[in-house]
Parts: sequence; structure tokens; C-alpha cells
Amino acid sequence: MLQLFILLLSVLPSFAEDIPAPPYNCDYASYRCPTEMKRIADEFKYGSMVDHQMIPQVYSGVCYHHSSMYNPTHPHYGVMVIAQKNDDLYFGGRFVFFARENPYSSWSVDTALQELGARLFDENHKILYGHETNFIRMNEPKNDEPLIYYWLRQNLETRKIYLMGFMGVKNGIFCEYSANP
Repeated sequence: MLQLFILLLSVLPSFAEDIPAPPYNCDYASYRCPTEMKRIADEFKYGSMVDHQMIPQVYSGVCYHHSSMYNPTHPHYGVMVIAQKNDDLYFGGRFVFFARENPYSSWSVDTALQELGARLFDENHKILYGHETNFIRMNEPKNDEPLIYYWLRQNLETRKIYLMGFMGVKNGIFCEYSANP
């Protein structure tokens, strides 16, 4: 039944029309990625849409940022929560830079909702569907221009979520998240 639901969501044209296809390799925007980014991009490429049976859930793990501000080989950390309101799914997250270990690894759903919940259920955090992936378009509040694009896919065997995000043409985010206990 879940596979049928995912299939239906991935072929509905009304959902996919305004959603850009995810980048499938590390050569997006004509930059090259270090080994860990390539590995995350490869895992993302073969992932599936996020399993709705695991919601609400908090995921956290390592992230690599490709930009002029950060060394793309240095690991950073991120956290995300996926929650449901009515029939819609919403996404919220946070990054921390230069931490020695994952400060989010013990976050529960309640903690994540407290920390991230103020804006979690607005339209900017609503998860869309298309191109066999989950998609979030964070818009600039003043002019509704896309600010950040995020794509999510999940390895249904390991339950890990792979997040790829892009701001403009030169700033990439590649994350590998595991479900928090």
C-alpha cells in the first residue's frame, strides 16, 4: 500500500510541475566535490521518498558545505524534524558549524518541536513531492523568491535520510542523517 501511495505522489503532475529536478551528481553548478560529498550524492541518487510511517521523527548527522566560506572536506552537523499537520508534512532543521561532535544526536521529537517549532508549520517548510523525491523550497519572506532548495531521499533499508540543498549556484549542502533514538 505504501509503495502505491509513493508511486501516486511521484506521478501527479500538479505536484511536480514547479519542482526542479534534484541534482544527481556532485558536478552541480560546475564545481567538484570531495569524496564524502560524492558518497552522499551517490546514496541520494538511489534513495526513495521518505517513509511516512516514521513520522514524526528527528534525524541528525554529518553535513558538508560547499561554498567559499567553508572547507568542503570539514564535517559539520545538522538536525531535521519531519512532522505532520492535517494532511501535510513539514520540515524544520538547523546546522551547527565546527562542533567536535553531533550536538543534536540526543534530541527527541519533543525537543526538536520546541526548538524548531515556531516556524515549522508555515508554507515555507511544507514538503512537496516530485521527481521521486521530497522537496522543500525555502522562500525569501519579503519577495517570495526561492532562497534555498532542499531535496530529501531515504535509504529504506538503513532508514538514513540524505539531504541535498543548494543556495544560488555555488553553495551546496550534502547531509547524511540517521534517525535519533
